[in-house]
Amino acid sequence: MNKAVRYLGKTVPIMITIDETVKTPVLNYKEDHFELTMEASKDELIEKAVKSYYQKFVKKTVNEMIAKYQPLFKVKPRKITIETSLTKWGTCNSNRDLMFNWQLATVPLEVIEYIVVHEMCHMDHMNHDRSFWRLVGKLVPDYKVREAWLKGDI
Repeated sequence: MNKAVRYLGKTVPIMITIDETVKTPVLNYKEDHFELTMEASKDELIEKAVKSYYQKFVKKTVNEMIAKYQPLFKVKPRKITIETSLTKWGTCNSNRDLMFNWQLATVPLEVIEYIVVHEMCHMDHMNHDRSFWRLVGKLVPDYKVREAWLKGDI
């Protein structure tokens, strides 16, 4: 039995191997598909394994992107968390706490990068005024294309 999930903007198959000796599901990404080894093929266990993988992937990816862009900012994030959100890809509050949705793993890397930069720009500008968008555009010149992807316009 095989399934498919969205990963980095594409539909990716999950090849499932049943191994009754495996108590905790093991999920790995291999070039163009996931390999999942688990005790029994149960939808809720598959979903849990995918969510766990996505959370780790998003945490690592977001931290790498923040490290890349941090030298361009005078302030640093106070806290970075990966959470579940039904309505937002990311947020930044007035304390410079950045939150990113673990479901970012479903969108292309360049879109994740745009969201990370967008939220980091809120550390300097807490609203979406002209100076905020100027800063976003300076750091990600094609941000409108990436934003259009999120809105489903591409």
